Amino acid sequence: MRAVAICLTTLCAFSAASAGEDKYVKGVREFADNVLEHGRDKYGPKHTPLFVDGLNVDTREPGKWKRGGRVWIVSNLASQQNLFRTLDGLSKLTGEPKYRNAAVDALKYAFENLRSRNGLLYWGGHVAYDATRDSVHFAYTRNHHELKCNYPYYALMWEVDPKATKRLIESFWNAHIMNWSNLDMNRHGSFDAKMGALWKNEYKGGEVFF
Repeated sequence: MRAVAICLTTLCAFSAASAGEDKYVKGVREFADNVLEHGRDKYGPKHTPLFVDGLNVDTREPGKWKRGGRVWIVSNLASQQNLFRTLDGLSKLTGEPKYRNAAVDALKYAFENLRSRNGLLYWGGHVAYDATRDSVHFAYTRNHHELKCNYPYYALMWEVDPKATKRLIESFWNAHIMNWSNLDMNRHGSFDAKMGALWKNEYKGGEVFF
C-alpha cells in the first residue's frame, strides 16, 4: 500500500515574504486541504476533531494497524506536532483561519479527553487513541509514557490552554526524572506518578553514575 503519513510533514517554516500563491504554497495548501477533508476522525460511533495518523494517497483511506486479528485506526497526537506547526503556519501565511482552527480544535479535544489524572497526554510510543473504538489503546503496558523523536508544539498548546500545558510540562518532568539531585532520567514515565517537589528539588551534580 502506498501511503503518506500526514504527521511527517516538515513544511512549517513560512515567512511573510513568501506570501504569494506560488507552487510551493499551493502544494502545502493542497496537502492541508486533503488533511482537513479526509484526515479527521470520522470513524467509530463518535466523531472527534482529532486527526488520523496517515492517509493512503490513492484512496484517501486511513492507515490501519493490524495485530492479533484486530484492526486499529490510530490517532497519535505526538506524531502530529509538525502537522500542527504546518497548519498554524499556513494560516499565518494565507490569512485563512481554518487550518489553525483545525489544529486548535484537536488540541482542545485532547486536553479535555485524552489526559491522565496527573496531566500527561495519552500519546507517544506506547499509547494512542483508537478512532475505531473511540478509546485509548495501550501497547504492552498501561503505564508507559514515552516520546521519542517527537517535538511538542508547546507554543500553540499554551495559546489553547495554558493551565493544561503547564500541568503537562510539570508532569512530564515529574514522571521522567528519577533522581533530581543529578537529573537521572528514564525514557519511560508513569501516568500515575504523583506530583513531587519539581523545581524546589536541589541539584547537586557530580560524576555521572555510569
